[in-house]
Amino acid sequence: MGAFLFQPAQWGRVFKLIGIQRRAAKRRKAAERTGGHIPPYLIISVTRQCNLHCKGCYARAQHRDKAGDELTAEEWARILTEARDSGVGTVIVAGGEPLVKEGLTEVFSQFPDMVFAVFTNGMLLSDEMVKQVKAMPHVVPVISLEGHGETTDDRRGPGVYRAVVAAMDRLNAKGVLYGVSHTVTTANLDAVTSRGYIRELKWRGCRLIFFIEYVPFEEGTENLELTQAGRETLLERAENMAKLEQVLAVGFPGDEESFGGCLAAGRGFLHVGADGAVEPCPFSPFSNLNLRDVSFREALGSKFLKAVRDNHDMLDETSGGCALFRNRDRVEALLQQTGE
Repeated sequence: MGAFLFQPAQWGRVFKLIGIQRRAAKRRKAAERTGGHIPPYLIISVTRQCNLHCKGCYARAQHRDKAGDELTAEEWARILTEARDSGVGTVIVAGGEPLVKEGLTEVFSQFPDMVFAVFTNGMLLSDEMVKQVKAMPHVVPVISLEGHGETTDDRRGPGVYRAVVAAMDRLNAKGVLYGVSHTVTTANLDAVTSRGYIRELKWRGCRLIFFIEYVPFEEGTENLELTQAGRETLLERAENMAKLEQVLAVGFPGDEESFGGCLAAGRGFLHVGADGAVEPCPFSPFSNLNLRDVSFREALGSKFLKAVRDNHDMLDETSGGCALFRNRDRVEALLQQTGE
């Protein structure tokens, strides 16, 4: 609550989110009495489509053009029902650009007892969309930025920064709780962790800030990946800004170290692709099950996911970066060995 202490208009929304998490934890505990571990988080990439073409985009770099048809809104609703009943409390919604998905906001409205953190480029947060989100306090937009104007526009396209700032101002004016997410590279590390920049985000009403370390999916971008020293600097600055500026700052995957390493493969979360494929993580797109064919609880029992969890040395984040991406050859080998 410290991050929202001086935002009384947000207290109601924040308390609602806390209540959702507590009730989900009770459902999760009850479900685990009759089955295995239930992860508290679910990441869903609801579409491969996007209205931007950002440099180094991991979703495009994975070349999933031959993947199956995207799940419909109705299919997502069925999956979320099963996840909710199992005890999943928070859904991280990604893409592509999730707000291009037809019927998505209607799906959100069906699950007021789950938290939806919607990672969006912000270009579709029109007045009408902001109005819809305001009516759903369990939905939290998280807008992607790379820093100030030129830095964001260089990666995301001309004029994007100005449009995103306008969207942030609309959310703030309507009292909508929202966050900002940064893909952190060697090029923008100093910019996005500067105190002046963070204060500007606060002035626009943002108190939830994500720092996601860049994963070099696209060939030729390896120089943008943070070094170990860069990762340590990022985590130190995130911790300091949380104290000095009273914001909720989250580093990924670095903050997972406090939980004993990577939380993927159902340990803390799993990923469902746009076509229903069940994967350890968005950065580890390997799958042997599809939620079109099995239930959510059956997917959690996947031999492949268990094999990834059991090979805990692959989930060690102490050397920095994405553990499963570094060990992708071993992950793929486990997939072949554990064919269902």
